[in-house]
Amino acid sequence: MTVQAAQQALFLSAKDFDAERISLFGALDEKQLNELCAYLHVEQHKAGDTIFSQGEPPSSIYVLLDGRVDCVFDSEELHTLQASLSYGDVFGESAFIGIQPQSGTAKVTAAATLLVLDRDALMALHDKDLELFALLIMNMARELGRKYQQSLLE
Repeated sequence: MTVQAAQQALFLSAKDFDAERISLFGALDEKQLNELCAYLHVEQHKAGDTIFSQGEPPSSIYVLLDGRVDCVFDSEELHTLQASLSYGDVFGESAFIGIQPQSGTAKVTAAATLLVLDRDALMALHDKDLELFALLIMNMARELGRKYQQSLLE
């Protein structure tokens, strides 16, 4: 974690965002949310920034707090929009949990604020609070299941 990220994390609490609109934080009480905030950091991105590129190894899980991010899949023939994300949407978790390269590119289309949970922070959470870690992983699994079900309907 960079010094800037550490400084931002010091000021982050559950009151800094609407946790009820973020599925990743489902079933977490205020105490757990505040504890989790110690492991998160905030990133600011401007339009045109690439958060991650297709084929890159995963390093973090992202929650969109403000702005807009598009996830696109590129093949030799097509440039396909997979998702246009809004407040509370989680992305990057599929590759992160599956230990697979990113299946698409996440591109900022309007200045964005992100909550970020990187691999080192997640492992530190695992070591410190296994119950909170397990709740977070179950929430990720639930969200991935919803995304999978939605993809079957499209």
